[in-house]
Amino acid sequence: LEPMPVAAEEDDGFLPAQDVLRVRFVASAADLDDAAAAHAPEYALCFDDEKIAVPPSCRPLTLEVVHAATSLEFCVRPLTAAPSDPAVGDALFTLAAALPEAQLASADEVVAAAAAAFDPNDLCGPALSEYARGGRTFDVRCCAMEGRADRVAFAERVQAVARWHIDGFSYVDLADERWRLLTVWERETKRFVGGLTLFRFTRFAAGESTLRVRVCQVIVLPTFQGQRHGTALLEAVGAYAAAEGAAEVTVEDPNPKFRLVRDLVDARGCVRLGLLKPTDTTSPPSAEAMAAAAAALRITEAQRLRCYELQQYKLLQGKLKEANDEAAREKLAKGYRLAIKRRLNATAKCDELGAPVRHNGAGADPR
Repeated sequence: LEPMPVAAEEDDGFLPAQDVLRVRFVASAADLDDAAAAHAPEYALCFDDEKIAVPPSCRPLTLEVVHAATSLEFCVRPLTAAPSDPAVGDALFTLAAALPEAQLASADEVVAAAAAAFDPNDLCGPALSEYARGGRTFDVRCCAMEGRADRVAFAERVQAVARWHIDGFSYVDLADERWRLLTVWERETKRFVGGLTLFRFTRFAAGESTLRVRVCQVIVLPTFQGQRHGTALLEAVGAYAAAEGAAEVTVEDPNPKFRLVRDLVDARGCVRLGLLKPTDTTSPPSAEAMAAAAAALRITEAQRLRCYELQQYKLLQGKLKEANDEAAREKLAKGYRLAIKRRLNATAKCDELGAPVRHNGAGADPR
């Protein structure tokens, strides 16, 4: 029998927003036409169902948000053969409405902004730390926005960049004096690399009020991803928390990729300082070991347990190699699995009851 022909999908006049939108960063006029200077957003939640109405007469259509690579000043522009089509105007209106109001009029103005003198030290505060990648030097800076309209405007532009890479994104209230902005800059070119928003709050525990900091929106530009700038940002958060006397660093709704970076930074910290070092592959950490890691790294109990279990897993790998036969290896692996399951079951039960998790007498913060 001949296979049934597959009917072509009917064109409903909509295209995925990720196929239409591009975010571009320019340091010079040459970057306006360089494909490597632009990337597609991961999320475009400002459009219903992340789709844009694009009639055939407007295709191909590209809507670009063009940023200066330094100050992040920006404009929006359509690239189409039919720029006056009402559908293009509607899409541009929706796009512009999702971004800060202070927008430049043209891509030429963005290029001029990129070429203008720019001082990240004044705008984004003094350097918390510096590091090198590939022969280039980068600075991590920290600032408060209170009383500085220019800093508030810049932080809004950072959020405008982050919105394309954070699922469920929403702007934070920068009028709240508790917010801080950490940013990463390439020193020589003064290009913006990435940043995060940090929220300071207090919590009353053990008879006293203590400072906590919460990592919120985090972005590393696609051009700079995979170069360990995210780990440098998190390490700078730890340095900031220590300098401010914060008791703990938490993270708001971390996605899987960020959780991996966080685990890596925290586990390396434990190894470097000799913290939460297991002696076997099944026992939970002692209360003393948990307290020492909390004091040194300011990470939550749930995160300390992950770091401990990661080190247990490394210990397990060594024991598996030393085992004489398959039965011995399975016994070792089963013991480790059961220990993890006991911890997960205890956590789930406490979550169900609304009670704090207890591991050798230490309370848990799940974030």
